[in-house]
Amino acid sequence: MRERIKIMLALLLACLCAVNSGLAAEQNSLFAKVFSLDADSEISFAVSADLRKLYPYTDEQTAIYGRALSHVLLRYLASDREGKTFSSIDVSYAEEPLFSQVEFQAQGEYYSLNSLLDKRLVKADRSNALYDVSENPFDMELIFDSDKAREELRTQLESMPELAERKKGSVSVKGFPKASYAATSKLNKDTIAEHAESISSILLAGFAKEYQQELYPELFGAWEIKQFYDSQETLVGLRFSGDAMIQEAKHSVTYSFHRTADFSVYEIQLLCKQNRNNYVSLTLRYDKEGTKYRSEYIAAVKGELTRQTVESDLRLQEGEGNNSLEGSFLCSEDKGEEQPGKSIELKPQLSIVKNGSRRSLTGDLGLKISKNNATIIEADIHFQDNSNTEKLEKFAHAMDVANQHGGIDKNVNYIQSVVKNYYDEVKQDYKLLDMNQYSDLLLEGLRTEVIENFSARLLKAMLKQEDNSAYILSYGMQQSDWEAFLNYYNSNKEE
Repeated sequence: MRERIKIMLALLLACLCAVNSGLAAEQNSLFAKVFSLDADSEISFAVSADLRKLYPYTDEQTAIYGRALSHVLLRYLASDREGKTFSSIDVSYAEEPLFSQVEFQAQGEYYSLNSLLDKRLVKADRSNALYDVSENPFDMELIFDSDKAREELRTQLESMPELAERKKGSVSVKGFPKASYAATSKLNKDTIAEHAESISSILLAGFAKEYQQELYPELFGAWEIKQFYDSQETLVGLRFSGDAMIQEAKHSVTYSFHRTADFSVYEIQLLCKQNRNNYVSLTLRYDKEGTKYRSEYIAAVKGELTRQTVESDLRLQEGEGNNSLEGSFLCSEDKGEEQPGKSIELKPQLSIVKNGSRRSLTGDLGLKISKNNATIIEADIHFQDNSNTEKLEKFAHAMDVANQHGGIDKNVNYIQSVVKNYYDEVKQDYKLLDMNQYSDLLLEGLRTEVIENFSARLLKAMLKQEDNSAYILSYGMQQSDWEAFLNYYNSNKEE
């Protein structure tokens, strides 16, 4: 039974990771418009889930966990307004409270007020420190983001000078209107330095920051630059070729970029090659008003390949008071024999209602996570309006007031006075635990306490149901063992 409760916690934390760590915001900027926070805005929703598959459990076992998970409701509120940033959750099982948490960010530190840790306010240098997400199933960084690339390229193209005299002609590029003008530049070792920063920024547009640092090219020698313009003299294409030092090794670099004038369609081909066993390549095709694309990134190191592909068919409709997002998004990654291949598939049917600075989210999100072609988790996540945010807002407001009047560290008792209005059992003074001053052993102890307290509250909530959630808790037990457990629980439970 304890293992069953731990699995329930893992499923709940999986939902929390998807929401609170911004799964989609990290993986696709279209999803960021749904999940992430713009400056001076708030987002709220309540989320539940239906479980379809859970590895390595049978369909019958998965159905048991699914029935339990269907009783769980997670309410979410996040805000980045007036200089204060916080995220908060409130979790219940069949309307029985399990726990609540507010995480407030101030001066680069994260303060967590969690009802599972009585009388302690935790300070850490990272978000969600109380949860061990080292095996987060959503932990899959998007190497190349097409929407980010489009915005960065748009900025670079606007400031890029004409490097050579344009010549009128007709240049055909498959899938694009013919270019009306072309300019070809031959940059030598002396003149390449003047344009190296601009060229490097174009080559790296769309890559995650970590990969921009790994791939940063130090250009040298002779380079050929071709620029293509349409009949309105808009820069619609580029081709580069030359040599560069990447991580202290000489690479030949070739790059081509083409787009329509309105940027609704564009494509990129990039190859940085040291030799046939060491290279990086990227191909991207982006079309249909910026909502459908396919990209493939390949990195070869001594012949070992890392490959990440993205296939997106998302349709974002933006209105004055309502946005909608529908379609599909699939990200697959393969790092060779040493690490299992994995993929994340998302199928949203979401509506985002904007009311002033507050956004609310409703609809469904299909989720499927696979490793080595085996389904690890498959679920339907449901979003609904979350109007009951008073408690979470009061907690966040208390930390904001404390922060503005000398700092949270010095006003823990004030925060406690607000918390007491919601939890009658709070009698002792709060203590601030600064994780930066303790070893990881204390943090592990706190995480263990969170799990144990959650398990106790979940068990209590499940046994409060008219059927004692017997179909969940007693699965696989003999009737006599189940009855013995109930007798033991009833004789030892708190009054």
